[in-house]
Amino acid sequence: MTFAEGVEQFPAWSPDGTQLLYAADAGEVRKIFMKNVQSGEERQLTAGAFDDIQPPSLRTAGTILFVRSQVAGKRLEPGDVFGQYDSGDLWLLEPGSGREQKVLDNAFNPSFSPDGKRFAVDAAWAGPHRIWVADSSGSNPLQITSDVTEAVAHVRPRWSPDGTKIVFQNIERTKFGARVADIGTKKLVWVTNDLSRELTPCGRRRGRGSTSLPTGREG
Repeated sequence: MTFAEGVEQFPAWSPDGTQLLYAADAGEVRKIFMKNVQSGEERQLTAGAFDDIQPPSLRTAGTILFVRSQVAGKRLEPGDVFGQYDSGDLWLLEPGSGREQKVLDNAFNPSFSPDGKRFAVDAAWAGPHRIWVADSSGSNPLQITSDVTEAVAHVRPRWSPDGTKIVFQNIERTKFGARVADIGTKKLVWVTNDLSRELTPCGRRRGRGSTSLPTGREG
């Protein structure tokens, strides 16, 4: 799909499967690119001296979310190898006009709801990283997950196809598992909870009316 020199990361599809969003090297920092799968045309969507990463799959017509570093010339890197980021803000881009707008401070791993009206992020606004949901404009943020200890972080939210649940990465020191949060009740359920390292869970549709939650397992 992509063949440029350097690293290309964080791939995300448009709803119709014709466009691919991703972050790629552009000098000292990374920028958001969009590639037309059918024509092969590639466009750089963001510019400037700040590192831009983590565009989610498109759900809202004409707008793109991404995470931008707070420090010019410095790349955003996770504090651990499993995705807990800091010092970045969530931005909204209108590709047609080029208009950019910051929508949330210190928010990461954005994920649009299936209907495009909300998005989920992980953020450390009230202590450790937890999962939050906000309107598509970034207003009315609501904390969805909590835990009994601050030694646990919740990162990388992904929606279920029906928009009622969010699966996320649970990090507790060197233990990594997957959990599901019910948005309405805020009840948490373990998907994996063992000594293996289960990473980067996501929601997907399997068959009619059912959902599976794939993860990557180390080892």
